Amino acid sequence: MFASTRSFRVAASVLSYASRSALSNQINILQLKTTRSCSILSRLRSSSSIKVLGAKKIDIYSKTCSCAIHHKLTEGDHDLVNFLDQEIEYEKEAMGEVPRMKDFKLNIDGSHITMSRKHNGERILVTFDVNENVNIDESMNADEMAGNEDEVDANIVSYPTFKVQIIKDGGKTLQFYCAFNTSPQEDDDDLISDVFRFDSVSVWQHPDAQEEGESSYEAETENMDGSLYKLLHNTLYERGINNEFAKELLQMSTTVEHKEYVNFLQDLKGFFSAKH
Repeated sequence: MFASTRSFRVAASVLSYASRSALSNQINILQLKTTRSCSILSRLRSSSSIKVLGAKKIDIYSKTCSCAIHHKLTEGDHDLVNFLDQEIEYEKEAMGEVPRMKDFKLNIDGSHITMSRKHNGERILVTFDVNENVNIDESMNADEMAGNEDEVDANIVSYPTFKVQIIKDGGKTLQFYCAFNTSPQEDDDDLISDVFRFDSVSVWQHPDAQEEGESSYEAETENMDGSLYKLLHNTLYERGINNEFAKELLQMSTTVEHKEYVNFLQDLKGFFSAKH
């Protein structure tokens, strides 16, 4: 629906072509309802431009036309698509193959990762989502330590927060929520320098109990007895969830996150390039 001021300008243009004898009839156009004015403009839109008093052609369509029929990119959209072309090419060159995890069967479903293995009659299940990762540009830290002020290529490392489930044949499940130690640890001769830690632990009747809405007490480790923490941490180590596993997991997580980022860039470009 066009505003009445827009209708007045259209009517005034029509008046300029009218003869003096039809002046009274043309004035009545000013009193027409807006819907009538729209029908006049719709007929004018049958061509891409109109002549006004013999002057230069005036374009009817805006450069930022948003209708589905006459799809046009804005200037900003053009700039974004051009940037994405270059960014996608650059990121693809830096993208590596997803490494295999030793002793674990790997399943990747978009951003969700699942790893599983059998160990002494138990099933070990490790899961995480790269959307919950902490991404750190470690090239900045290396550059600062080297005292180099020149720009260096980014080295994004994607640290996951992962869930570990130790599942008995009967379904009883010991569940850990683990995270990587990204901050330097204090020197302690009695402690092994661990790549990762667990922040909470709980016991469930079966592995899907939490997803099904069941509840269970979750013991956080911030105030846990140190001896109990070490013994539970050793439980993970004995089942292959150790420093070596954590390093492989970090490499795999970083590669998957990078692939998902490239997919995002391609989807973003597809959105702005789509006609409908």
